[in-house]
Amino acid sequence: MNMTHDERFVRKSKKRQIISTVIKYILLFTLVGCIAAVSYIIYFIRLLIY
Repeated sequence: MNMTHDERFVRKSKKRQIISTVIKYILLFTLVGCIAAVSYIIYFIRLLIY
């Protein structure tokens, strides 16, 4: 019984690890996307001004 409980716990922790890494990647991509969008908007505004 203890073995199965430990296995379950390990599986749960692995799932949590995968979910946390996925969330980290999503946050990273959104951050990069926001920076790219802001820089693109600034570039566009500069083109409009000059």
